[in-house]
Amino acid sequence: MLATGKAKADDPRLDQLWRCGASECPGYVYDPRQGEWTQDIPANTAFHDLPADFWCPECGAGKIEFFRVGDGVQWRTGLRD
Repeated sequence: MLATGKAKADDPRLDQLWRCGASECPGYVYDPRQGEWTQDIPANTAFHDLPADFWCPECGAGKIEFFRVGDGVQWRTGLRD
């Protein structure tokens, strides 16, 4: 299942950065405005619109290992896709 980049440019979810929190990860950050070319994820794809099988391109961890970064706080996704 491919992401479609369906979020509108003014969608606030596109301003949310998501960091991989796996212990072996060097600190990959998913930026919705950039997408992820290694998995054919187009720009403007919000994190929650990513396919269930999205994985960290740096360490291979799944979506459940990602944290939302913002306001100095990191939020665990809690997603079990």
